[in-house]
Amino acid sequence: MKKRLRKKLDKQCAAIQRLSEAMTRFCGDMQTSTKRLQGLMAEMNGSLSRFPTVVKDWYTNPPIHSGEYIVWFCRKGHKVQTRKYMFFQGKWLDSRNCEVDMHKLRPAMWMMVPVINPGILEMYERREDEQHKD
Repeated sequence: MKKRLRKKLDKQCAAIQRLSEAMTRFCGDMQTSTKRLQGLMAEMNGSLSRFPTVVKDWYTNPPIHSGEYIVWFCRKGHKVQTRKYMFFQGKWLDSRNCEVDMHKLRPAMWMMVPVINPGILEMYERREDEQHKD
């Protein structure tokens, strides 16, 4: 009698162990999927927001990617100035496409000008068309 009970208990314990391992794998997969979805949602919210990028410190984190940048200059005794520059092939260009030496200008902060997804532009164009129909 004890042997039969022991076998039944062993089978039940093994089944519970397999179920526990399956649930652990499932929970891990769900956690990974949730993190991916959170990242996608943050990316989508960033593309829809008015200010999708953050302002970064020039001294500790200088820009490295090609593109257009808004650059802030903070001088002692003067108000803060903001200018737009383009970084292309390792060179800084101003609005007249003249090369600028940024080390001499000593910028304080920067923000990359966001590039808006064409799908989002299309969505706003459709909205504009619908508003003009009414």
